[in-house]
Amino acid sequence: MERSLMQATQEYGALPTAGAWPLQRGRAMSLKPHQAGELRVCSGRIWITHTGGTDDWVLRAGETHHLAAGQHVVIEDWGDASPASYDWQPQRAPRAQALRFDFG
Repeated sequence: MERSLMQATQEYGALPTAGAWPLQRGRAMSLKPHQAGELRVCSGRIWITHTGGTDDWVLRAGETHHLAAGQHVVIEDWGDASPASYDWQPQRAPRAQALRFDFG
């Protein structure tokens, strides 16, 4: 773990935000989540394209993009002044609600 933090520090000049995954400039990353969730941009700007889709998006820090389970996307640093990083938050299963019975 120390080594990966050291590499991130050397590459970006500072440690990425806690929970954030840095993207290397000029390198695309393929994502295909097993469960639905939100991709959140932590810093910089990120270009997103869906495989087989016709639309592309560019998201800024603080913006999110919903991904369905099994949906294949490609993301890349969009070349903002600050390096891009993202966080993935899987969609949580709904809480079980207590059943109410009316016995009249």
